[in-house]
Amino acid sequence: MGRRGPKPRPTALKALEGARPQKINPNEPIPSEGDVHPPAWLASDDGTDRGDTALAVWNRLAPDMETMGVLTSWDVDLFAVYCDAVVNHRRASAEVARRGILVEGQRGNLVKNPALQVARDYADMMSRIGARFGLSPSDRAGIDIVEGDDPDGAERYFT
Repeated sequence: MGRRGPKPRPTALKALEGARPQKINPNEPIPSEGDVHPPAWLASDDGTDRGDTALAVWNRLAPDMETMGVLTSWDVDLFAVYCDAVVNHRRASAEVARRGILVEGQRGNLVKNPALQVARDYADMMSRIGARFGLSPSDRAGIDIVEGDDPDGAERYFT
């Protein structure tokens, strides 16, 4: 059985909030510094505009996120899924806008456009993944960026 209860807060956040030392994991793995690049599949041409557009989402958001230390080399796949979800949400929303909220069903009656559920699913995915990267105002409220001279950032946890 998996872990129960709320997911643990990041070590850096606990330390910044002044948690007791025994509640802070000093051995939490820290990704090495390095350039963050989008995975190749994000830019692959699958016959749609998805790749280019998902890559455009990456190029718009990733530089700031990397600068703030929110996006590391370990996070590229999850962030790429977020970028892909943004594009698919846009596509589903465009389909709803094009065909309407109600569409003709098999029996000729009006039914809810199935693209509404697709758009809702992608919006939910964006919300869940985006929260991990602080992509909403309420998510950012819980993140405190501390700048200093420590090259690996570990010292800031215990000052």
